[in-house]
Amino acid sequence: MAENLGLHALPLHAHEVCLVVGLYIFIAQVISPLASARLFPHAYANFDSRTRIGWNVHVVSFVPSCIVNILSFYIILFDEERKTWAGAGNWEKRVGGYTGLIGFTQSVALGYFLWNFYMCLRHLHIFWVEYARTRWRYLRHVRTRFLFLLHELSTPFLNIHWFCDKLGLTGTTYQAINGAFLVVTFFCCRLVWGTYGSVNVFNDVLRAITTGYNESQLVDHKMARESDFPGSDDPSHQTTLYTTERHLPCWLGAVHLASNVVLGLLNFYLFLKMIQTIRKRFDRPLGTTRTPRTKDKVN
Repeated sequence: MAENLGLHALPLHAHEVCLVVGLYIFIAQVISPLASARLFPHAYANFDSRTRIGWNVHVVSFVPSCIVNILSFYIILFDEERKTWAGAGNWEKRVGGYTGLIGFTQSVALGYFLWNFYMCLRHLHIFWVEYARTRWRYLRHVRTRFLFLLHELSTPFLNIHWFCDKLGLTGTTYQAINGAFLVVTFFCCRLVWGTYGSVNVFNDVLRAITTGYNESQLVDHKMARESDFPGSDDPSHQTTLYTTERHLPCWLGAVHLASNVVLGLLNFYLFLKMIQTIRKRFDRPLGTTRTPRTKDKVN
């Protein structure tokens, strides 16, 4: 089925996707309720069913975001094979290239998407905004464009901010420090790094569309077909495993480019809203909350 759909790398990672989905289910149904009741007995016991569901969802969200961030940083810093993809002449590798570690990183993200998608549909009355956000986010996680997964660097801090509100820590020093990390990571990863990455992706995908080739001009096709993945010591066997034939449909490229533009603008909008939301938690002058005078408190 995967081959017929053109998802040639999926069979190598389908078991990973299934395992991480099972892991997220186990965290939501077992680990989060037990650990939360143990660590925050009074707060968790007083949550209504809606808040408790949201709490468990945020706990699960915290896990894959941390895993994906660690793996993404490792790939960027230490994956020598991926570093060879840089340069204007290597756009084919960036659009269609593959390595096992990148595939695994995408599996962790895909597994969370599938679980989160199910939770959003099951509790649509609670997570209808999250449902829309998840659908758009998934469009960014296409092929090897894992660099957008670094957008998740702000997600742990966003979850902590939410936890602070539910634990009665709104406006405290803990939330202030976390808010600073949230703003900085969101700005650096989504606005600066994300915009830079979006421009590069836009150029690569646009070139793939306008080139209109059916066979990769990247590698020796016989060598790539006969490569015994992953047994060869030649790292190019991973990169070229799925590049013997390459054709990017115009509709897919157009959807990807449109999502890049829309989500890039959305990130700037969300950044402004996030700052407004955080400032509401704190007193002036840094915040927007007006501290009541003593006379006002008495009245």
